[in-house]
Amino acid sequence: FGGPLKCEKEYNVADAQNGVCRRQHVYSAAISPPRTPGRAAAIEQYNRAMNTPTEFPIAVSVYQARRERLLAAMRAAGGGVALVPTAPEALRNRDTDYPYRHDSYFYYLSGFTEPQSFLVLDATAQAGEPASMLFCRTKDAERETWEGFHYGPEAAREAFGFDAAFPIEALDAQLPRIIGDAPALFYGFGRSGERDGQVRRWLDAVRAQSRSGIVPPLKL
Repeated sequence: FGGPLKCEKEYNVADAQNGVCRRQHVYSAAISPPRTPGRAAAIEQYNRAMNTPTEFPIAVSVYQARRERLLAAMRAAGGGVALVPTAPEALRNRDTDYPYRHDSYFYYLSGFTEPQSFLVLDATAQAGEPASMLFCRTKDAERETWEGFHYGPEAAREAFGFDAAFPIEALDAQLPRIIGDAPALFYGFGRSGERDGQVRRWLDAVRAQSRSGIVPPLKL
């Protein structure tokens, strides 16, 4: 609307049939407010913001340091792989989602706010191998028209300081390879039935390679 709504009249109406009182408000507002230059500029600025990356509220080095501290603690405990997914999107109706809010643990370690993302920390990685890996959405100009800016794996790796980044579609192919022969798997079961089932399938895929000498993590 063109400005703040003003309440002109407030009154109670008694419903004779069911005895329920309803509070009604009558507001004065133009149905089609004029498209002022200031309002048009605000809309244009909003549309630009949807398709540009957000500024970092915290230096990227802070998130890198947090990941390094966790990796160091995992190495001190004997090594292993940590799986940290972000929160799923919540569908509001057939074609609309609720406003998205990332998982706090995921954000604390990554600084990344896009949905459909997954962080993997490998404390058993050898020199030259990636220890911090991000799986995220690929660049897609058409989807970005509706969903806003996507970093894409390569840009996300450079912007957030990960050792490697992959498309989220590669998660099922990469995770059995990463967790194979790991001494431990760090993952919070019980928060998402769908995600728990996916992790169990990765473990089953590793167990299927036992004849090749590859074993699943000994500790969960």
